[in-house]
Amino acid sequence: MPEPSPLLTKNSYRMVVLGASRVGKSSIVSRFLNGRFEDQYTPTIEDFHRKVYNIRGDMYQLDILDTSGNHPFPAMRRLSILTGDVFILVFSLDNRESFDEVKRLQKQILEVKSCLKNKTKESADLPMVICGNKNDHSEIFRKVRSDEGENLVSSDENCAYFEVSAKKNTNVDEMFYVLFTAEKRGNVSSLREELYGNCSMSRVWETLKGAKSRHTARPKKQWKER
Repeated sequence: MPEPSPLLTKNSYRMVVLGASRVGKSSIVSRFLNGRFEDQYTPTIEDFHRKVYNIRGDMYQLDILDTSGNHPFPAMRRLSILTGDVFILVFSLDNRESFDEVKRLQKQILEVKSCLKNKTKESADLPMVICGNKNDHSEIFRKVRSDEGENLVSSDENCAYFEVSAKKNTNVDEMFYVLFTAEKRGNVSSLREELYGNCSMSRVWETLKGAKSRHTARPKKQWKER
């Protein structure tokens, strides 16, 4: 895995995307990075993406780790959690089991990071987004209510809930904006409210999206179909 440049260490952030299989994790990442959506499903083991931005003379490095939903190696998942700065936990709004998996992941992340914090004596916040994907589907297929997602984040100001559509490109940029900014400013929930209530913040994100960037991706690993 590429190492961050010493010049970028201060402004380097690792974003980890977790969730069950077939919920659209890779589609969300692809939509954000490349503006593309592919209907064909390709199982993923682990994909690593890096974008380096030059914003008003300051360099920012965003690493995105897109993980597998079929996680046969618990140690690999634990390492992903240990090395992550911010997290996106993805479920499908038409799949109840994937929502239950997100609840398990949220608990695991909090437990692992709490253990790490106790060992290192750090007091850093843990920005996290719970993401319900496929909100472009008809309501008759919905298996998870919006208030259930909101309840998962209601007691933590560093968590926020988004319903998105990677296919229709709904709320994807807004979600990444909140996480990227929260790692620098803290308090995800208030940032989400500010995003939708203050146009100037949207302009800041447009600056980020339009900034000169360099995107590198590690060769894609895939499960072998049987």
